[in-house]
Amino acid sequence: MKKADFQTLATDPVENSVGRFDSYNSVTFRWISKVVASWKQSDVLTHSLTGVYKSGYQDMPIGEGNQAVRDEAGNFVALNRKVGDYLVWDWQTRYRFNPNLVLTGGVKNLFDREPPFSQRIAGGGNQMGFDARYTDPLGRQVYLVGSYKF
Repeated sequence: MKKADFQTLATDPVENSVGRFDSYNSVTFRWISKVVASWKQSDVLTHSLTGVYKSGYQDMPIGEGNQAVRDEAGNFVALNRKVGDYLVWDWQTRYRFNPNLVLTGGVKNLFDREPPFSQRIAGGGNQMGFDARYTDPLGRQVYLVGSYKF
C-alpha cells in the first residue's frame, strides 16, 4: 500500500494511515504478502507450504492525556513504539483416497510464532499485548479434516 489518506470532515486535516495506528483505531499495512508453494507428490498426495507476511507499523501512542504513563516528575509521557513485522508459515498435506474421500491435515503457525507486542488499548476486542485483528495469539495449531462426497 503506497497511500491511504482520509479526511473525516472537510475542515479536518488529511490523515495518512499507511504503516501506523490511525485515529479510527485501525492499521493500513504497507505490505501484506502471501506465498504458497505446492508439491503434488502423486495423484493422491499433495503438500503445501504457505507464508503470510504483514509489515510492522507505528503503534497506538499511549500517554497523552492518559494517566497510565507518567515520568518521575509526574508528567504525562507519550509512548511511541513500532510493532514488529509478522510472518507465519502453515503446512498442509492432503490425501485423496478416492474421488469421494479426502483427508487433510496440517499445522497452522508451524514455527509457533508469537504475535508482535502492541500497546493498543482501543480498536476492537479487549486483548492486551497484541492486536488480535491482525495476528493470531493461539500459537501452533494442528488440525485434521475429512470430507466425503455422496
